[in-house]
Amino acid sequence: MQFIDYNFKHVFMCQNKRLWILYTQMRILYSSNNERVLINKGSFSEVLRFQKPIQKSDYNLLCKNTNNIAMYTNQCVLYSIFNQNQTLLGILEISISVNDYFSFDEEYYGVILAKL
Repeated sequence: MQFIDYNFKHVFMCQNKRLWILYTQMRILYSSNNERVLINKGSFSEVLRFQKPIQKSDYNLLCKNTNNIAMYTNQCVLYSIFNQNQTLLGILEISISVNDYFSFDEEYYGVILAKL
């Protein structure tokens, strides 16, 4: 998780880069800096429902934290992370780009998964 916090900001020129780990019994995602979010609303719920990466390039609700405070982004890419049994383990969030535009790419996806 330290690799993501340290390196991904420079790779993607983004403000937020977080790895969220899914705690399935509680349906809560935990980040590397101990943030907790509910997955019943927002873009995180879409990733969990469709189990594939999504890209949003407009103002959208990302999720709500456990204190019921909404988190919004201007632009985000969310990657779903699976284990070898195709069980969803978590989500990689790359959001609020300082560039005009960024998108997910199969090569970036491969690099990301190779480093985890």
